[in-house]
Amino acid sequence: MYRRTHTLMAWALALGLTTLGFAGCGDSGGSGGGGGGNGGGPTPDGGMMDTEMPGGDDGGMMDEDGGMTDTSTGPAPAVSVEDQWVTNRNEVTVPSVTSPQQGWLVIHVDDEGSPGQVIGQAQVEQGSNSDVTISGLSRKVEQGETLYAMLHEDTGTEGEYEFEGPDSSEDLPVTADGEVVVKPFTVRYPSVSVSDQRLADDTQVEVDEVRASGPGWIVIHKNDDGSPGAVIGQTQVEEGTNSDVTVELSEEASNQQTLYAMLHADTGNEGEYEFDGSDGSADPPVSVDDSVVVQSFEVTLPALSTRQQVVSDLQQVNVPEVVSGQKGWLVIHEDDGGSPGAVIGQTSVERGTFSNVSVSLDRKIENGETLYAMLHEDTGMEGEYEFDPSQQDSPDPPLTVGGDVVVKGFTVYRQSVSVSAQDLQDPSTVEVDRVRSAQKGWIVIHEEEGGSFGPVIGHAAVSEGTNAQVSVNLDRDATDSETLYAMLHSEAGGGSDMYDGVQTDPPVKVEGDIVVKSFTVTVP
Repeated sequence: MYRRTHTLMAWALALGLTTLGFAGCGDSGGSGGGGGGNGGGPTPDGGMMDTEMPGGDDGGMMDEDGGMTDTSTGPAPAVSVEDQWVTNRNEVTVPSVTSPQQGWLVIHVDDEGSPGQVIGQAQVEQGSNSDVTISGLSRKVEQGETLYAMLHEDTGTEGEYEFEGPDSSEDLPVTADGEVVVKPFTVRYPSVSVSDQRLADDTQVEVDEVRASGPGWIVIHKNDDGSPGAVIGQTQVEEGTNSDVTVELSEEASNQQTLYAMLHADTGNEGEYEFDGSDGSADPPVSVDDSVVVQSFEVTLPALSTRQQVVSDLQQVNVPEVVSGQKGWLVIHEDDGGSPGAVIGQTSVERGTFSNVSVSLDRKIENGETLYAMLHEDTGMEGEYEFDPSQQDSPDPPLTVGGDVVVKGFTVYRQSVSVSAQDLQDPSTVEVDRVRSAQKGWIVIHEEEGGSFGPVIGHAAVSEGTNAQVSVNLDRDATDSETLYAMLHSEAGGGSDMYDGVQTDPPVKVEGDIVVKSFTVTVP
């Protein structure tokens, strides 16, 4: 039978509520009543002496043999609670509480498998209490958090919860059969988790996780000035955790479009999405803490970014950015009358966004040649490029978005210098018409020595790519009819902004030949 055992409880609390593991593992009906013995104190010989007066708190009285007869009529204490879904994270409900007297139902957080800090309590009456709601918790519950519903007495000021821990003398936890009356339970709330994503198909998105308290819908909305707008797709979800939920869209997504994944209940005809946006219609949005369960995300479609480029290796090109929604191939096609022609190189790409993807070619490029970078699927043998344009259903076909192949053209150039004979108005400055460099470097002016280039008499920095009309200041004035040499040098001296000389910043070579052009100057 139930009894208040203050000394036992103080020790149990001081020892970390060691009896709770047993109470928490019982059936959902809670603990039964404890024994009907007296409270007592130690005797001089180490035994226990009776300290209860007849008719005291235990409700007992002396029988004719001098023992105690239990006359308590209060019901056995019990707490029944199950894992639950909440839509208000500051509130939980315990379905059934039986209390031998007026008391408290107290909610404790988990502390390494045992009840810890108190975050809320509600009064219970003597006897059976149904659907006891503990609102106004001191903090919001977390997703999947374990809580403990514990029955406490109300022995202090009536209606005032006064338990403050192991040293408290009021409102102690209730015990039955020597165990605290407590039940653990897990709290969950509806939620949606969705990531920004690269689409393999512009009519299909994926929601990472949907937690639903019952059958429902995950609904995809378009963006309407920063809020969910028109619905463009939905699919059913089951109660519990739904992972990697695919939603078919009714229209094609666009690149870098913002969408919203929203959880709706299924309150109308099962399997039929019926929400029309009006109050009271079936399948309304689900709310938690009075806020709709929704998350925005951005979709990125497969894409390529190319640019005119100057190459240092005539059998390798670079694609600045590749966005792929699936594992596939980046393929380089040569030009065929203004359209992609034969394949001259490919490399595999994973799903994701990648910068500066290099592709080795089967042949050397021609100066000023147009090439095409194209994304292909990997539908055949993994790791083997198998596309054959002569076969209608060939593996590894070009990837399409909205019916269009994902392809970008670009022009490639060899590293070169172009400079013309010139009449100098200022003999201390010359101009180089164009410098094409594969990297940051220098255009260096050499004077003639023995029919070839000799000492350096001037230099100017050039950037990667095409540099036009580059002026170079000379260390001395040029002379009339003098032959000079414009030579491309690399920046190999630690990336400094200073030309460090021929040994440190050496001449650039293409296929073993220095990139240099001679020119003559006329001085008035």
